[in-house]
Parts: sequence; C-alpha cells; structure tokens
Amino acid sequence: MVVLAITSILATIALPSYSMFIGRQTVKRAQQDLELLSLQFEKRYQRVLAHPTEDYDDTVSIQSVITKWSPTSSPADFNFSSNNAVATSYTLNATGLSGLAENCLISLTHGGTKAITNCSDLAPSGKWL
Repeated sequence: MVVLAITSILATIALPSYSMFIGRQTVKRAQQDLELLSLQFEKRYQRVLAHPTEDYDDTVSIQSVITKWSPTSSPADFNFSSNNAVATSYTLNATGLSGLAENCLISLTHGGTKAITNCSDLAPSGKWL
C-alpha cells in the first residue's frame, strides 16, 4: 500500500513535467521546420530574384512550390502556411493542431523576426524556445 502511494505521488509529479517537455520539443521541431523553409525561400530568391508571391494556406500547398522542403513535424501537430508574400518578403507560420501546442502560432518573417503567440503554457514570454 505504501509503495502504491509513493508511486502515485511520483507519477503525479512526473507526468506534467514530461508533458511540458514533449510539448516544448514539438514546438522546437516546428521552429526548425520554419527556419529550413525560410532557407528554401531564400534559395529560391537567389535563383529567380523573387520569393513565392502567393499566400499558402497549408503544408501541402507550400510543398507543391518548395519541393525540396519536407517538415519533420507530424502533420497532426502543425500546419505550415505563408502570408504577406511579395517578391521581396514573406511571413511563415506554423499553427499548432494538437496537444499543448494547439492554437499556438509560431511565425518567422523574411527579416528574421521570430514570435510565438497563443502559447502561454509552452512559451509564456512569446519568444522562440
């Protein structure tokens, strides 16, 4: 009975910490995917002197234009999109779809501005992890 009580106390302490760890790792993976996507946008700019000029609503539509990019994030965790796209700038976004990252919006602009919004549990400061 004592062993069971100690085990349940340890599990009560450990599970929330583990969930936060997993959530933060998921966000970090999405951040890395955004940085890699940004590099692909910049490579395209070097080749044709223009970034993609359309706004893309989901990961599949981005991949139809940037074929060399494939996110490591699970499609169930994040949706990647772009907006404010013109020939000389863009904003890339990753929107959380599940878990602690649900509704988190991670963004990266052409100028290197990085932000996280609606993600107070995992990134209370609004800065990238």
